Amino acid sequence: MDREGKYVKLGYDAEGHGTMVAGIAAANGKIEGIAPDAQLLPIKIINSAGTASLNNLNLALRTAAERGAKIAVVSMGQARVSDSERRILSEQAANLW
Repeated sequence: MDREGKYVKLGYDAEGHGTMVAGIAAANGKIEGIAPDAQLLPIKIINSAGTASLNNLNLALRTAAERGAKIAVVSMGQARVSDSERRILSEQAANLW
C-alpha cells in the first residue's frame, strides 16, 4: 500500500505464506478451505526484508474495514508489543465489526 492509502500495489508472495493462509481460509477446489465461498482482499504489508511497520498494519486494517471487510486474517509474528501498540491494534480490529 502506498503511505497515503490511495492504491494497493500487488506484490510477490516470496515465501508463499500469504498464499498458504489464503488457501486455508478460502480454497474452493479439490480441497476446501474453512470458508470456500469467501471473498479475499489480500493486502501485503511486509516488505522484501520481511519486516512491517505498525503504521502499515494499521493502514491495511483501516483500508480493509473501509472496503467492507468483516474479518481480517493477520498472520505475522511480533516479538514485543507495547501497551499503546496493543491499544491501537485493538481499536483497528474493532472497526472491522
